[in-house]
Amino acid sequence: MSAQALTLDEFFNAQSINVGFSFLKTTPDPVALSLGDAGTAGYLSTSNFLVNPALPSFTKEKSVSFSYRYSLSSLNISFVNIQTRLLGGFLGFSTGYSSSDTIPVRNELPTSGNLGLYRFSSFSAALSYSRELLSGIYFGVMGRSISEISFDLYKTSFVASAGLLLKFDMVKGLSFGASLLNMGGRVRYDETSVDYIIPPFTLRMGLKEDIRISEKTST
Repeated sequence: MSAQALTLDEFFNAQSINVGFSFLKTTPDPVALSLGDAGTAGYLSTSNFLVNPALPSFTKEKSVSFSYRYSLSSLNISFVNIQTRLLGGFLGFSTGYSSSDTIPVRNELPTSGNLGLYRFSSFSAALSYSRELLSGIYFGVMGRSISEISFDLYKTSFVASAGLLLKFDMVKGLSFGASLLNMGGRVRYDETSVDYIIPPFTLRMGLKEDIRISEKTST
């Protein structure tokens, strides 16, 4: 396995759809899935730092969670997540596993043919730290590894992520979030291979406002 530098076009247009690295784009919990990109602006979940690394210092929750999902595409996904206070901010840790049914693999090159049928297992570990920089301004960073195993093929990639959240005190419940996820170089299976995989860079932005319907209900 080796990593190489990317051109701007390769960086911003990486897809990694038909390989285990697509696990990096998986929404970690059903709340984030229902909120879409609005989730980057804040929601309560132990795994929210996988959506925006700044969120733990905003939600200020110490918690542990486990989740499991089975999709119709025969993809099994599970996460274990932890958040706790550390040095005036919040530390987040997540470990994840996914396994897929046999799927066709394609290179990132649009003209490339099918590389074969493979069954993937992916292991991921993420570590994040976030804190409130100024009143209403939250910032977080995250490092993440993703290891992919398919028969006798094995590769590991490391990606970095960063997130920002702004809370607007002039409008109660209004917040804005943005995150840059999965920033990393392309990875080859080995030095002699012409095939490479690019981690799927993702830019997310969202605006959210809590609307209180009654004392017991809000949305």
